[in-house]
Amino acid sequence: TYWTNPQFKIWLDEPDDDHAGSSNEPCCTILVGLMQKNRRRQKRMGEGLLSIGYSLYQVKFLENSTDVHAGHAFFAMHQPAAQTDPYVNLHEVSRRMMLPLGQYLIVPSTFEPYKNGEFCLRVFLRNRPNHSDDHRSMADGSSESSSSDGSSDVSTKHSAGNKIPQLCEG
Repeated sequence: TYWTNPQFKIWLDEPDDDHAGSSNEPCCTILVGLMQKNRRRQKRMGEGLLSIGYSLYQVKFLENSTDVHAGHAFFAMHQPAAQTDPYVNLHEVSRRMMLPLGQYLIVPSTFEPYKNGEFCLRVFLRNRPNHSDDHRSMADGSSESSSSDGSSDVSTKHSAGNKIPQLCEG
């Protein structure tokens, strides 16, 4: 059921000024944070924090389309370019990473299948993207707002309930 999770498309098109990645190709430094929402209310009802994480997949087939949702076949054939590891039951998980320029899908998830929750996904870029629009639609129909400091916030009521992809089990 992992492929049914919300998927958020991001574009990394502005390389860092000071260095390249391990293969000397231009890279972009990003910080991605996934925060659980309304967990205090859930705690009062006897539920604790969910074990959450996310994966980033580099994609080439999306180009300028925002209405594409990668399916089971895509995730069966592609490894994440980056991910949180391991899944943790914290209010927020975040990771700073350097990735080659390109388009990526961010897929938030919970460790246990069918455990749903509300979340806020935040993406911070070292350099401001080259896109002229400061408000973009995401692949799942939600919206993203950018600020002048290169940060983006995506807030959604979608559930992120699914297990680790089969490729990552073990």
